[in-house]
Amino acid sequence: MCEKATFPRGILVSAAVSKLGKTSIYLIDQGVSIDAEYYCGLMSEMIPEMTAQSGGDFTFQQDGARAHTARHTLAYFAEHLPETASLLEPDNWPPCSPDLNPMDYAVWGQLGRLVYKVKIRDIEHLADRIGEAWAEL
Repeated sequence: MCEKATFPRGILVSAAVSKLGKTSIYLIDQGVSIDAEYYCGLMSEMIPEMTAQSGGDFTFQQDGARAHTARHTLAYFAEHLPETASLLEPDNWPPCSPDLNPMDYAVWGQLGRLVYKVKIRDIEHLADRIGEAWAEL
């Protein structure tokens, strides 16, 4: 007999890292469609953290997700990034570079290893474990 899980299999998260540190980890609302408007709302929380860590002197790089490349998002960054910060435009993103994309090539894998050191009971436990593991990194 196969039992179906009583909670979603995963949680979407967002965060930023640099040589200076990391932002808080943000749990994406369950079932939400991440469009440009939702993403910019998330960035309204993350940009101040990145600015505080770096003194506003940073280059922001993201991947090619539709919400990241939308005109609305690019206009949002033009208006809300500090003058001393810059956005690496989509045409200048390096393809599949582990050195320039630590989130995909190192951070998410390490976070997963820390989260799943224990058996996850439910979605709330998973959210708690993500927060605890992020604090350990």
